[in-house]
Amino acid sequence: MDRQEVKKVVRATLALLAGIAKKTRTQADDLLVAMLQSDEDRLVDAVAALLAETGETPTPEQVARALATVGIRV
Repeated sequence: MDRQEVKKVVRATLALLAGIAKKTRTQADDLLVAMLQSDEDRLVDAVAALLAETGETPTPEQVARALATVGIRV
């Protein structure tokens, strides 16, 4: 999957999460979505790295490693 395709998937996922947050109307959900949206480019890079590493469902360690490559610690 190239970066543009990953970007579309990340944007679609963020839109879905925003829709859920709008429905639940909790401040925590709104804050989480805002934080994710502000880090969209870094998330795209992390997802691309994760896809390059594995085609399967990623392990928690792989997810943490992919996020760490873009400066997001979990």
